[in-house]
Amino acid sequence: MSARRPVVAQVETELADGTMGWAEMRGGQSAWAAAGSFLDRTGRGRVGEDWGQRRASLAGSLTEAWTAATSVGDGSYGSVSGTVEVAGESFAYAGTLPEGAPWVACVQTTPDAADRRRWVRETLGRHVPVVFLVGRGGVEEGDTLVFDVEERYLNPRSSLTVKWFGCMQAVLRHRPETRYVLKVDHDTALDFAELRREAEALVSPVYLGKVHFDAPANRSPKHKHFVSRDDFVLDFFPPYAIGHAFAVDLEAARRLLDVAQGERVFLQEDYWVGILAEKAGIRPTHGWFWMRGDQPPLPAQSP
Repeated sequence: MSARRPVVAQVETELADGTMGWAEMRGGQSAWAAAGSFLDRTGRGRVGEDWGQRRASLAGSLTEAWTAATSVGDGSYGSVSGTVEVAGESFAYAGTLPEGAPWVACVQTTPDAADRRRWVRETLGRHVPVVFLVGRGGVEEGDTLVFDVEERYLNPRSSLTVKWFGCMQAVLRHRPETRYVLKVDHDTALDFAELRREAEALVSPVYLGKVHFDAPANRSPKHKHFVSRDDFVLDFFPPYAIGHAFAVDLEAARRLLDVAQGERVFLQEDYWVGILAEKAGIRPTHGWFWMRGDQPPLPAQSP
């Protein structure tokens, strides 16, 4: 007799007769099939007339539970430190990284953005382990990676790029069990479960996000996204995923870092990833997951 497949997600749900029941999803089983199996066993008398609607809702809950169980890991963080190299310059880092999780979200933040970090922990952090990337002046908060770089967003030599490429190098060095790295800003909301499904359905190397095609290089010196011809000679950037949020698998990260070793100028992280991806033969995939930038943080809570 073969062993039963292990339970990978459980959801408690209230039935039409007022009782509670536990729906289970087992390894190799879809959430839709698991929800239907549970409702069939329970019986229509307890499920109620809205069987189809209840199945859809329960399947969504099982998917969320499975995502949390298989992406967050055991919730532990371990101390890391070292030096990373970006475009010929070395930058020291120290802090923590999640342990044992297949996904890690590297969140761009600043030392003074405590409310933003709290908001991210209470939203995205419930679905995937997060590590906050911060420059000089940042302090270790148990889920923070501090880089010895001045916070500077302008091109060239943006600190955003140092922190993002530094995080990829640190994950490869200290957490080789990780399979995917998500780059996200501290003011961006997104549907991580859908992003994850889309990313894991792709063939490696994976570079997934909201892709801009034929985006022009901004030549206005007063603009915050100004790019000089000395730093980038072409009028249009190669396809790139906008910086609010995008994901790469570790094979893509390795290729990006390998190509970056020969560069001596770096731009903002989204532009530069697109430039390097083209050189590395990596094509970005446009994602259909929901995402919205410039989100307000939760109000500061009283101590």
